[in-house]
Amino acid sequence: LAASASELPGVKKVLYLDIEGSTVGTLGSFDPKKIDIIEVYKHPDPFAFANTVLTKLGDPTAKHSYDVVVIDTFDTLQDLSIKAFDSSDGWEMWRDVKDWSTDIAKMLKRITPLGILVVHDREEKSESGAVVARLRLAGAAKDILPGIPDMVAYLERKIDKEDGEVHTYAYFENSNKKVTKNRFGFPPIVKDVTLVNLWKYIDKKGEGK
Repeated sequence: LAASASELPGVKKVLYLDIEGSTVGTLGSFDPKKIDIIEVYKHPDPFAFANTVLTKLGDPTAKHSYDVVVIDTFDTLQDLSIKAFDSSDGWEMWRDVKDWSTDIAKMLKRITPLGILVVHDREEKSESGAVVARLRLAGAAKDILPGIPDMVAYLERKIDKEDGEVHTYAYFENSNKKVTKNRFGFPPIVKDVTLVNLWKYIDKKGEGK
């Protein structure tokens, strides 16, 4: 889904920060000339390197040609931040991790390129005993960060009972079991989701206003 941003109207270049090798074998259907992949995981100090790149992207005076910036996956990058901020004072470390995580999300929302965070989920039990899907983020960031982006989609790939084929579903519905945000009024569930068809939905909805 993140890579499909390269097919959005007007997008000429996507910067893809591959934190854990997520792009290996997955971008074959997209134009390689439109996606610059930085394999962060191959650098000796991946967190310091990624943080340097993100700091430059957040600099309003910096010049670059990117229309979209993707971090895949953000929770893995946060894992690296925990090691980088490790200190004898545990409270200070977790505060630094929270501040860094939310600052990155705010920066990606503020800058001109479209910012996309890919985050794994994890299952937790609520107080009622129900199994819920939470963002795989550590500390206070897991509660604060979802409120920053304009859109949060919960993705699921599963076999359709009617055609027997595997499809990707994006969930935007209000749910106590999934982390979602639907500022653009998308349908509760979008089948075969891409950023292109979501963008078309926004345009079509805007025509009536």
